Amino acid sequence: MKIAVKVHDDFRPIDERAAAEAAAEGVSDCVVAHFRRRNTSAKRRAGMPKSDYWEDAAESVTTEVRGQTATVTIQKEGVALHYYGGVVYPVNGKALAIPIDPSVAGTNPREANAVADGISMIWPKGSTHGFLKDANTGELLWLLVARATLSPDPSVLPTESEMERAACDYILEGMA
Repeated sequence: MKIAVKVHDDFRPIDERAAAEAAAEGVSDCVVAHFRRRNTSAKRRAGMPKSDYWEDAAESVTTEVRGQTATVTIQKEGVALHYYGGVVYPVNGKALAIPIDPSVAGTNPREANAVADGISMIWPKGSTHGFLKDANTGELLWLLVARATLSPDPSVLPTESEMERAACDYILEGMA
């Protein structure tokens, strides 16, 4: 298949592989910029450190071109879950542990050796959640939940039209 695009009052054939590479670069740059804006405006709970999750997502974007087909991949764990929504269940325990105190942010109770360090669990009978607390100070450290449900969030990615525009712009720029 041959594709021709009008550029400056003449028609030039397009190198399909070069067009795929340019389109992939355009979409990739669009997604990376979107994730970086998202990282800058990310909300966090008061006192908790910034996670830079969306910056990590931006750094995980890769492209691959095979023949005339380009693929842009986001390799950061959890991005698809944010986009499509879903339920997160614990893998190595009976509950998910969500840090609620800045001193334990970025760690899980197993890594923190919580049992050996005087951490006790509170899970009131009939409750949907519990807590891990410092047995000495009584300070709550982690919220425990049996599962977490995320609603689909299409704003995780740029809109389809934004990505198409980026692809087209990069293709046309490569032909200039």
